[in-house]
Amino acid sequence: MARKGLILEDNKKLSMVNGDLVIDEVDGQNINLLLSNDLPGYMQFPLACVGVVKSLNGNALGAVRSQIKRKLKLDGYKVNSITNVSGNIDIDYDLINE
Repeated sequence: MARKGLILEDNKKLSMVNGDLVIDEVDGQNINLLLSNDLPGYMQFPLACVGVVKSLNGNALGAVRSQIKRKLKLDGYKVNSITNVSGNIDIDYDLINE
């Protein structure tokens, strides 16, 4: 079962159709935001983000994998695998039963 929430456009603005906010599955969106935003990511949860672009530029892939698993677990996801192909990170995950 996937989480539902507000969908964001690529520019991180709320997605709207016919004047209404778009609600859909947000797991992939949530994970992308947690990985791409640098620390401190969000005022309420400043340590929630990974900042993967900066981390990969530092060539610390093992540390990044550990950090991704830890941060996603805090957000309710179980990471099954993380692969990195030419700088593109692919994460296989499951939502932990809530």
